[in-house]
Amino acid sequence: MSYQHYPVSGGFDPRLQPGAMSPQPRPAAATAITSAALAALGTVWHGTGAITGLIGTAQGGLSWVGNLALLFDLVLVVLLSLGAALVFGRKSAGRALLITGSAIAVLLYLLAFVLGLNGIPHLVARGVLPGVLVLLPAIPAIATVVLVLLPATSRWLNQPVPRFPHHQHGYQPQPDPRQGVRPFGW
Repeated sequence: MSYQHYPVSGGFDPRLQPGAMSPQPRPAAATAITSAALAALGTVWHGTGAITGLIGTAQGGLSWVGNLALLFDLVLVVLLSLGAALVFGRKSAGRALLITGSAIAVLLYLLAFVLGLNGIPHLVARGVLPGVLVLLPAIPAIATVVLVLLPATSRWLNQPVPRFPHHQHGYQPQPDPRQGVRPFGW
């Protein structure tokens, strides 16, 4: 008995072409999940700042800088929490919210650094060392922006969510004993 061997008629076999049959790798979720987790951390950070600002407002008011910080903390809590939830749910709109929220946070930290160096009296951070300490919370915000902008995050968010077959709950159909034993998975 003879079997036909390579090459197939005409000398061309598409299976032998480089990359022709290699499956596309599934996009990794690491960058997207990490960016959403960092955004959730930023939500907690700015939520704490918003609560502190609200308490300060209730106890007699804040300076103009405090009121501005409270406003931005509230905006960042909304942007980062919604963005993180949407990215966890694999929605592309969450990516835009995380980019916007994290970029605003980075700009605010840079602004606080510059104002602290210039000795604005309403800010706690004055001088170089306290100014550098103001920049420490910017590290997770910068990492969030970088991770969200990576192509792997976009690929993972745009990949269709795998659907599982619908299973009816309750009793499963039982085999008819008159038909004999059926193989597994009938």
